[in-house]
Amino acid sequence: IDDSQLPEFSFSLFGIKFQDDPDEFLIGEPEYLILDSLGNPADPDNLSIGTYAVQVSGLTQTEPENYELIFETGVLIVEPAPIYVVAEMACMTQWDSLPEFSYLIEGYDGDLADILIADPVFLLSDLSGQEFYPANFQWNIGLVPGAYVLMPDSIVLDLESDREIVYVPSVLYVNPRGPSANDIDVWVECISPLLFPINGFSYQVEFGYQNNNPITLCIPPGEDNSLSGDGDYEIELPTLYEPGINYFSGLFDNTALTWTLKSYEDFTLNVNTAYAGPEVVSCITIIQLKDGEELESIIDLFPNPTTGQTSLVLGEEISQVSEITVLDMMGIEQVIPINFDRKSRRIDLELNGLNTGVYFIQVSTDRGTLTKRVFKE
Repeated sequence: IDDSQLPEFSFSLFGIKFQDDPDEFLIGEPEYLILDSLGNPADPDNLSIGTYAVQVSGLTQTEPENYELIFETGVLIVEPAPIYVVAEMACMTQWDSLPEFSYLIEGYDGDLADILIADPVFLLSDLSGQEFYPANFQWNIGLVPGAYVLMPDSIVLDLESDREIVYVPSVLYVNPRGPSANDIDVWVECISPLLFPINGFSYQVEFGYQNNNPITLCIPPGEDNSLSGDGDYEIELPTLYEPGINYFSGLFDNTALTWTLKSYEDFTLNVNTAYAGPEVVSCITIIQLKDGEELESIIDLFPNPTTGQTSLVLGEEISQVSEITVLDMMGIEQVIPINFDRKSRRIDLELNGLNTGVYFIQVSTDRGTLTKRVFKE
């Protein structure tokens, strides 16, 4: 234990034979006595750091007589009460100056100003955590995009000797900027009317994003990651954007709402937006469009995402295609050039003239109807 709490003592019985029930030959309630290193009784409410003996008594043996009740002394170790110095997660962009790191104090109920003599310094390491270096100016020269261990260290506190400082690391995320940087595409997946209002809201909106970088990007809500609209909403924007396609949702009143996310494409800070409102396709419609997903394994779509052309490749099980329809997120049909190469069983769709966003390609065949989702960059 630490010096802020006293445990609930317990005992164990050893040596019982023949499935005897201890409740039948032991009476009384156990009592515990804490002894210091000199064998003197210690005050349970005022234990200092150290090791103590714990004696148990209060139990009396009644029968059977073939048992001998022997009390063994236990051990109580009182450790320093910890004060945790917890680094807070930090984000930066490649080549920028290091951010101002911050920390929290946990395990101390008083005013930190009363005991703080000097703030901690911060150390950085790669994710292996094998070797730490001071987080100073020269670190921003060689930092490559990715995640780093951020460790607080060397805080100076005016503490009693019975307190111990424990350092808790966090993560510094470095976003890419330059030839290796890809911006994050964003869209509204769909909107769902709720059967019963939640917190006064009758609609749920599902946002999607595609991070084309191989690493997680860190963009906290704020100037580069924001929502704007005329109505009310209850939506928590992500701070961390994992690689690939991901989704999150929130509540709103189905009035115009725009999500704006800024991220680097090469050296350019791109501003990507996603609109939510009454015109956006409902999630119920999307579920209906997905009814033919049993065909998923015999119709392939690539590349996806695409900057222009994408192709449907038909499996041998399909002998006829009667119709191909391309819909935007609002369910509006898009007119695009379509070329069918019967020999290779490939259908090429030219999406060059479409805006960036998510589209649905609906294919009607003799085996049923399948809808594929494609992202146009």
